[in-house]
Amino acid sequence: MKIFLLTLLLTGPLVFKTGNAQLSNREGVTIPTLEINLYARAMNGTMFLADGILQNFNNNFSSTVDNMDVRKFMNSTDNLAIKNGLYNLIVERRPMICITDTLRLMLTRTRIAPYRFEIDPSVISNTPLKSFLKDKYLGTETPVSMSAVTNINFNITADPLSRAADRFMIVYRNIEPVRFTAVTALRNRNSTITTVFKTENENNINTYTIQKSNDGITYETMGEQMPTANNFGNPYYNYTDFNAALSEQWYRIKANTISGETIFSMPVKADKAPGKTMDGLTVFPNPVTNGVVNIALAEQPFGLYKLQILNTAGQTVYAETLNVQTDKMRRTVMVSGMKNGIYRLLLTDANGKKTVKTIIAK
Repeated sequence: MKIFLLTLLLTGPLVFKTGNAQLSNREGVTIPTLEINLYARAMNGTMFLADGILQNFNNNFSSTVDNMDVRKFMNSTDNLAIKNGLYNLIVERRPMICITDTLRLMLTRTRIAPYRFEIDPSVISNTPLKSFLKDKYLGTETPVSMSAVTNINFNITADPLSRAADRFMIVYRNIEPVRFTAVTALRNRNSTITTVFKTENENNINTYTIQKSNDGITYETMGEQMPTANNFGNPYYNYTDFNAALSEQWYRIKANTISGETIFSMPVKADKAPGKTMDGLTVFPNPVTNGVVNIALAEQPFGLYKLQILNTAGQTVYAETLNVQTDKMRRTVMVSGMKNGIYRLLLTDANGKKTVKTIIAK
């Protein structure tokens, strides 16, 4: 008769069964736990629970074998154990998982048959690491979830190497906070530019910073985007530059992680606005009479513009801020006390680019 002992730090009773071990009230697990069950195929073709191991993680535990760990008693067939130095364990209590950790499995007294690992994590989904089951015999690495059960099938064959006791191990690697899978910057019909960026494996992100450049070298911050899928999701975002210059523009995304790391996307370029220049500004009629100045803006980038009318002495006789939100905009201004003579109308866009028109007043 085989008795497999699994000991847990759980809120709830522990259950023992002849021929296997099972846990009741797994929903009561309160500390990080990794359980690995070994299933084997019986003579009738069904899979049965043959053995199992368990790890509890807490920084109060020791990485060396002590009285908090449970040593393995070998079965006549199908043994799964944790290898820690000279000891084989069925329960190991150790500090929290880190990048240097490796869970070395010992698989002994197996038969030529199909097997399956059932890897069941609890309360460890927030680890900043990826885990993989490494199979030395097949030379493969299979991802292991830290938030859901992972089932991995394998076979013991007539090849002695397939029965090597140290065939399997679980290794850990750092998780990238995010990976940019696509970034585009497209010029819209109204000359604004929309930047779209797609991400993969989003986690540990504080904010995204959208940056733009006039030359592709020097970048300035344009805006921020909060993450929406900070749970290893694959979201996409878009951000529109309503004050885009008419010339070629470059954009990039800066991911700011909670831990202080920064990750940049590749820069992308948006084409210049076709056929749209500040010559879309007209004054009519010109000459003007009675101080009435009619201004028309056609197909200009949306945003704020500073309008000034100056006399020949360089003095401002009129000023206001225009908020352009349409492809065709007209504005009539009254210049009080406008005398006959020559004036300059100065229009400055959000990027500081200036357009000057000469006005003759009669």
